[in-house]
Amino acid sequence: MYHFRYREPDVMEDNGVFYGVVAGYTYRGWVPVSPEESLAEDKGLLRWEGRYACGQVDYNGSLMDGTHYTMDDIDDYVFETRLLFGVEELYSDWLASLYMGVGYRYLNDDPSFDPYGYERESNYLYVPLGYQLDGSFRDGWAWGGGIEADILVWGKQRSHLSDIGSLNIENRQHKGYGLRGSVRFRNRSSIGNVLVEPFIRYWNIEDSEVKYGLLEPANKTTEVGVQLVWRF
Repeated sequence: MYHFRYREPDVMEDNGVFYGVVAGYTYRGWVPVSPEESLAEDKGLLRWEGRYACGQVDYNGSLMDGTHYTMDDIDDYVFETRLLFGVEELYSDWLASLYMGVGYRYLNDDPSFDPYGYERESNYLYVPLGYQLDGSFRDGWAWGGGIEADILVWGKQRSHLSDIGSLNIENRQHKGYGLRGSVRFRNRSSIGNVLVEPFIRYWNIEDSEVKYGLLEPANKTTEVGVQLVWRF
């Protein structure tokens, strides 16, 4: 669950709450199957992550002629998938993970129910670079955290202007970045670990290429929320 804010400075803003699910799988070949075996020297990491969320946002902006305009209860949904690889190291009671990989994020915003609204699709292909630190359990509890920088490799905005009687347009985006941070609190039980993770995700994307005299303005996205995970 998280609060979503999308803003094109001096142009418009979307605000709303999203609810969703997350899933992931981590492979650590260096971890022994039994306590009698020793740790492998090369401590590699391979991880897949995915998420899906949906919600409703309220639009506050203007029409193309500059007239102030608002729309409420716009249906949005987003999905994201990532493949990460990296190296890990044990330091006393801490496990440090340094990783990179490739990620894809898709966001659909559809106010086409409104006479002045049109569906918008956002696509980001990016390279994540991150660092995580996780502590050992003490009295059944452990904590950790992570930071990450995301480098936009390719972006595409598809605007369904046919919804308002014009031509559909695709604008390519080449410059932008993202930042992420989280803190994790884990509780150990007989059926696995329950993890509570407050997080923040941020994107800053520059103006797109111009197509038919139109562009996707520079924009900023902020997502602040918390996720509950069962790890086994």
